[in-house]
Amino acid sequence: MQQINQYQVVQKKNQLTQDIQLWLCENSEGESFEVLTIAKNERYDKLLERLISNEVKSLLNREISGFQKVLETGFDIENKVTFIVYENFEGKELTYENANMLSLKAIAKGLDVLKKENRQNYVISPEYISVDRNGSAKVKFIGLFELFKSENLLNYEYLAPNVVEWINEMIQKSQDLTSKMIFFHWLSLLKAFL
Repeated sequence: MQQINQYQVVQKKNQLTQDIQLWLCENSEGESFEVLTIAKNERYDKLLERLISNEVKSLLNREISGFQKVLETGFDIENKVTFIVYENFEGKELTYENANMLSLKAIAKGLDVLKKENRQNYVISPEYISVDRNGSAKVKFIGLFELFKSENLLNYEYLAPNVVEWINEMIQKSQDLTSKMIFFHWLSLLKAFL
């Protein structure tokens, strides 16, 4: 990919899945941004549309303590990808050595703001928290928890027990539903032959 909408691709930063990739890009003024691209896929298109409309767009250009700012979202027709543009934080993955208490406190303040707004669609996990040279940390990919869950991008080790329980219940319900659908399909085929 050479260009995403009006952003020139500098390099691929991370390939989360075959369809979800993070890029370092520049605009025409030379400013750099992180751009997450999500390829069209029937498996999650409706979910993504809902998350962009209900979660991500309402966070555009908001300064939320401890969270990477979302600047723009859209659809690139040429590449057939939804894109989300974030401030370029130039951070590295969170480790015990590079985090500081002030940064973690900033994340806690941001979480408090989001909780008061009844927003819980974020992923708190070291691979989705970046820390810059000064030790400032920010949570990435706000608003995309459900997409990351559907694409198995969550590290269960860092999820709250109630979230893990909820995910397991949803998996069980979908397996039960699939089993029922298969059963009724076979039953209808059997009736057709009788």
